[in-house]
Amino acid sequence: MPQARNVGKLIVGDVIGGVVTAPVFWYTRGLSDAARYALRFLGARYESLGISVWARNLFVPMFGQRDVPGMLISFFLRLFQIVVRTIALVAWLAVTVLGFALYVSAPIYIVFEFFRQLVGLFVR
Repeated sequence: MPQARNVGKLIVGDVIGGVVTAPVFWYTRGLSDAARYALRFLGARYESLGISVWARNLFVPMFGQRDVPGMLISFFLRLFQIVVRTIALVAWLAVTVLGFALYVSAPIYIVFEFFRQLVGLFVR
């Protein structure tokens, strides 16, 4: 029966070890991975919105029209696109920061709720 005792010890050690090492991972390697993912996500959103392309071509007339009305229309249309796309990028930034904040605060909230529920069981 010594093998069963060793298996029990391994299981309990694994569970306790997982509970102890989870917060360490969450706030070290996990936090680093989450930050890198958030930056890659924002970079991909920036590239997909193409703000730099619109800005680079701000003074280039559309459809090769070199007359004044064509150049004014091109300029203001591109300026409008840059403003709208920048607002969209800021919205994505807000969503990303909110997600990152939720990632950071999740373990704290879980522990808080665990103890709140535990106390609630004994109060009734």
